[in-house]
Amino acid sequence: MKVSKMILTKLTRRFRSSKCKLPPSTWIPIVIYIIFITFMLSVTFPNGTKSSSSQKTQTIESGSNESSEEQDIGELNRVFHGDNNLKEVFQEPMELVDNSDATNVIKFAFRKADANSDGFLTIRELAKYINLKVCDHIDTSIKQNPQIFSEIDKLPIDGLVSWNEYHSYFLKNLKLSLDENYISNHDETKHLKLDRKSKEALMRDKARWAEVLASDPASLTLDEFLAFQHPEASTSNLLNLVEDILRHFDNDGDDMLTADEFTNSYSSSADNKKLFLSDNIDERRAEFKKLIDKNNDGKADRAELLQFVDPRNSRYAIQEAATLFNLSDLNKDKKLSLDEMLNKQDLFMTSKFISLVENFHNEF
Repeated sequence: MKVSKMILTKLTRRFRSSKCKLPPSTWIPIVIYIIFITFMLSVTFPNGTKSSSSQKTQTIESGSNESSEEQDIGELNRVFHGDNNLKEVFQEPMELVDNSDATNVIKFAFRKADANSDGFLTIRELAKYINLKVCDHIDTSIKQNPQIFSEIDKLPIDGLVSWNEYHSYFLKNLKLSLDENYISNHDETKHLKLDRKSKEALMRDKARWAEVLASDPASLTLDEFLAFQHPEASTSNLLNLVEDILRHFDNDGDDMLTADEFTNSYSSSADNKKLFLSDNIDERRAEFKKLIDKNNDGKADRAELLQFVDPRNSRYAIQEAATLFNLSDLNKDKKLSLDEMLNKQDLFMTSKFISLVENFHNEF
């Protein structure tokens, strides 16, 4: 509670400062939301995440019986957080790239990912680039969520966003120069002035809107709005995923997941299947030991499961990089040249290496 009071005091002072022009009806729900998330995490994980920095990097161990590829990925995971050189990728001003020109897009990303500028990408460089893109995207989404929410919450300013408010915001942000009269008065079922791509995007938003509604049948709260726009960044969404895993695999109901429960249980849920590397029993047991049970006590609590499902976990980037390498490293020299990447242009253009946001929204 002391932490919550400190957060409330700091945020109240900031929002009351002369630089802040948001009315109380907008910033008070934001403050309450932040305190609520802090409280929920403290209740759900009373002991916190006990993993130290050394535990973070000790995710996969290489053994004498592992294949060379597994050893490479194991080594990558152990040092994944140790090299910060690639962070400069996101500190440099981003150049303007024509996304319609796939060749230039890939060349641009290749140059950014090539940390040592030797003209090749190792699996480590590729995975770190993907992981840093993921972390940057999620961190940015969380930071921008309250600002975007307050921009949309206009009619009225009540700490909730209605579909009509979002619908108007969506139309105003299209590059179609729609006038205010059309935005305020039009047949939403037809949208005569929208092109096909914009209509499809709006239909997807409408479907996603219905999925995240919880407290109010017509409006979204701040956290629901984050889950609507960026489900991969929503703490509530990830906590629900943890509960879903426990519901499917925790056979004895002790709110802990053992290696046997994880290995021997089978879930037909498509969402759960995407979380795991393999259906093979031995591989699943190794997955539990190396990727989930961080403190090696034979069980996984909610904190460990939350870290496991968090898209910022390096395992996702490693899996993506390993898949891309398997499909594009034609000469099997464990290095990717630009020519090899361009030879699989469609593969990389639709992967998290390039199309990160689209991949996230398809997965969640």
